[in-house]
Amino acid sequence: MLKNSYLKSRKILKIKNKKMNKNVFKYKVICYYKIKKKQNKNKEKRE
Repeated sequence: MLKNSYLKSRKILKIKNKKMNKNVFKYKVICYYKIKKKQNKNKEKRE
């Protein structure tokens, strides 16, 4: 019984981690694009 609940909690944790990783990845991509946009704007200003 104890082992079972332990495994279950591990499973839930894994799923949570997957979701978290997806969100972190999304966040990083969004940040990356924002930075790129800023750099492009700065380039245009200099020209």
